[in-house]
Amino acid sequence: MIEPETAKRRGCVFKLIGDGLLAEFGSVVDAVECAVSLQRALDERNADVPQNERLELRIGLNLGEVVVDGDDRYGEGVNASVQLQPLADPGGICISGNVVSEVEETLSFGFESMDAQQVKNIAEPIAVYRLVQEGTSPKCGWRRLLPRQTTHR
Repeated sequence: MIEPETAKRRGCVFKLIGDGLLAEFGSVVDAVECAVSLQRALDERNADVPQNERLELRIGLNLGEVVVDGDDRYGEGVNASVQLQPLADPGGICISGNVVSEVEETLSFGFESMDAQQVKNIAEPIAVYRLVQEGTSPKCGWRRLLPRQTTHR
């Protein structure tokens, strides 16, 4: 399910890590749409599955520079994605401020600020947002939650 959807959105899974994976996309819009599509497909799959048997992904998305080394990718851009993933709720998508800046005018999702987070192996805190889909956040609803402000350090 994951690899076909990733390929459909012009992405590529380049590494499997335990029960996780890393994928790259040429377009941040494609990456966000892929993440949302995967979570929606899992929501449908889980609809008739007991709570303790559900498959739920946590997805972290970042936009940044990466170093290509053969079939591998590394660098701060990759590391930030890896560090964002555990900040997501089960079945959720956690994205960096860089991603929000690129997609907020193109895609019609809400973005709930999780404030700046200090994550492992990244010098400066990262602006972190929760992507909000319709019906997924009772406290947020279906509206744009992102204030238009920039923080510089």
